[in-house]
Amino acid sequence: MKCYFYAMIFQKTEVKMPTHLDTEHPFTDAMEAHMSTPHIAVIIPCYNAAETLAEAVYSALMQVAVSSIWIIDDQSTDHSRSIAEQLTCQYPEKIRLLCMPTRSGASLARNWAALHVNEPHIAFLDADDVYERYALDAPAHAFRAMPELAAIRLALHPLDWPEHYTAHEQFAQAWWRIEMLGAGNLIIKRNIYLAAGGFPHDDLFKRFGGEDVSFNLALYNHSLTIGTLFDQPGVHYRHKKGSHGERMLNALLYAQQPEHITAADLQAADAVTERIKQNLRDIHQALDNGNDGKVVPLVVVEKTP
Repeated sequence: MKCYFYAMIFQKTEVKMPTHLDTEHPFTDAMEAHMSTPHIAVIIPCYNAAETLAEAVYSALMQVAVSSIWIIDDQSTDHSRSIAEQLTCQYPEKIRLLCMPTRSGASLARNWAALHVNEPHIAFLDADDVYERYALDAPAHAFRAMPELAAIRLALHPLDWPEHYTAHEQFAQAWWRIEMLGAGNLIIKRNIYLAAGGFPHDDLFKRFGGEDVSFNLALYNHSLTIGTLFDQPGVHYRHKKGSHGERMLNALLYAQQPEHITAADLQAADAVTERIKQNLRDIHQALDNGNDGKVVPLVVVEKTP
């Protein structure tokens, strides 16, 4: 089933705008005339991402639908915090910085920021990934046109991933799994995110990662409508050695399961997913819109005068 909606598609010391991110927008006035008040908050957890943080933040600043950007420094030991401070000074009307008191992990950092934002929709971006231009335009229109949407997933484009992954004959299918289960391409209604309890931060996930998988599996197994925009501008997803995304591809493409993860660990992860599903069931009537849970590809149609 395809759901259609109409959307206008327009064509270390000092922190500077990366030169390859084009900030000129030839149709800014026309675009803003068709885009009502921005209503998306972007949350960027950061731990030792001094080399990539500014690029990630600037890619969010370029999104017309974004009204605030929250950087959460998780006790970085490099220059990430000073870069974040400079960015907040440069853009005080839009960028906010939160600093975790102790090293807590991306889940707690995201959850802490979600409690601070006022916007109805939250977009998550990793500190070493980058939005494409206009990546949040279509989601902003979709949420307005389809109130039943609980969340939207953007396309992920591999950035600096080794060829033994990207050239694999099963790569496309495995990559789709990452697009459906990751955190860095998710935009979600804030009330649903908080009702679910946010991303789990159990010790299991601090050791092995995968909290985004547990959270998203719970969303798909509830009566929520999740939209996908995989044929629209999305996110450049950078390869990170030892990341959960890399481990997922190793498992899906090469059947390489980490030896230190036991059957008991997998059962514990399943239990966390069930806990999140129960959180959603507890407020089922408030969330119920008469639809069964489903994933729907969203089709953007350019509206002509």
